[in-house]
Amino acid sequence: MLEKSRDNDTYRYVMTFASREIADEWWRALSKTSYASYVTRVTPEFYTHDVALFNVSDSVLRQDCTPQFLNKVFFTLLMDRGGRDVNHLPEQHVTDHVSGNVFFIRSKADPTQFWYCPNASETNICLSREDRTLFRIDIANGQPNEGSGTIMIATDNITITAVSTNKDLPVSVGDGGYVIAGSKLERFKFGDLRGGFRVAHAWDTTDKKDVRALVRSDQGESWELVN
Repeated sequence: MLEKSRDNDTYRYVMTFASREIADEWWRALSKTSYASYVTRVTPEFYTHDVALFNVSDSVLRQDCTPQFLNKVFFTLLMDRGGRDVNHLPEQHVTDHVSGNVFFIRSKADPTQFWYCPNASETNICLSREDRTLFRIDIANGQPNEGSGTIMIATDNITITAVSTNKDLPVSVGDGGYVIAGSKLERFKFGDLRGGFRVAHAWDTTDKKDVRALVRSDQGESWELVN
């Protein structure tokens, strides 16, 4: 949803993106242009624009803005506030992919399964339906304007840290490709959450049992962030 920032009367739009990922990529691209100060991203689903200075619906038409998103995002002009049509938009629970925030990570195919890190160093990250661990995800691109608070997209370098244990445990890939929490901080791509990890069986030396552990893979499953 997009509305005029100076009043609530006119220039209200419904914005339709080809995907959630496209929406975040469009915003990252727009935020690097000279028009960024005229647009406010209130939530992942609600924006305001100062039409007197810049109409966001023109963003994909201006060569110095985001022309690469033409035909990937559509802007539908709504009735003005005095109109009689009622536009019903279903409520959606969308997690904002903000660098520096903490998230639970769960399977998209089976949302009851969460990443879980036992309270120990150098331990496998497992899948669990009973327990879950909070992870902090940080952009690691090395750019001064892409730190905490930046919306993350697939091409970003990131680090993942387990934070709901007694101490922060950085996440890395260990022997056999198993994903572990320990002393080493490794860089991943944010896009790795879509196909970069799969589930395999491993032996838990602490609890002396077989567990379903996370493994680095080029043909893995899709995972989603929730908070």
